[in-house]
Amino acid sequence: MIVQETEILFESRRNAALWPDVTVVIPLYNYQGFITETLNSVREQSLNSIGLVVVDDCSTDASASVVSEWLKRNNDRFERSLLAKNVRNAGLSVTRNTGTSLTNSPFLFFLDADNIIFRRCLDRLMEALKESSAVFAYSILDVFGARRGLMGTEVFNRERFKRGNYIDAMALIRREALIQLGGYHDLKFGWEDFDLWLRICENGDYGIQIPEILGRYRVHANSMLRTVTSESRNQERLKKMMLQRHSWLEL
Repeated sequence: MIVQETEILFESRRNAALWPDVTVVIPLYNYQGFITETLNSVREQSLNSIGLVVVDDCSTDASASVVSEWLKRNNDRFERSLLAKNVRNAGLSVTRNTGTSLTNSPFLFFLDADNIIFRRCLDRLMEALKESSAVFAYSILDVFGARRGLMGTEVFNRERFKRGNYIDAMALIRREALIQLGGYHDLKFGWEDFDLWLRICENGDYGIQIPEILGRYRVHANSMLRTVTSESRNQERLKKMMLQRHSWLEL
């Protein structure tokens, strides 16, 4: 699993030396205008015992300072909280892996720095994983901003992946399984979450859907989906690469 060397900018422990069962991992890059709303949604979770790791990927705006000040005001909400900064810009996949390496919580929830989760999100996903042998749990998401709609409305189905991804990275994942698979692979133009779901399928594992709207997925002009990934040339490159990695697809 590829990770990046980091500098710790802030760290707080409420009680235990160990991380709690669930830690939220947030990769951060130039989202000073969104990150506070995202962090507030984590703070308001009904699940009492939570860890929080934010990894700044060398932002050129004030993102890291905004998070540092927020953590100073809210650090008593979390069993453990941590703000780290990559020593070099590493991209989304490596930054997620780096966040994974900074905590030993058995369950990790990956949340992008411009998205929002509703109050019962972590509670409901955790319940589902505890009651099943699934590797990850996800919910329906409300898509808002430059595009409106719903995401994650379909139950987990390996055959459905043949035509493309339909599950966002906003999911609660068993850390042990993620480590076994080598974490997120560093793909140049995106689709890292799609690639992870495919490798989970190929490993004989599965995810479980919670048929409730438990989060909000923001679409805006600066999101990776609307810049790098959606360019037609990059779309073709991604399809070719994914077919090479997963020959059973029908993209």
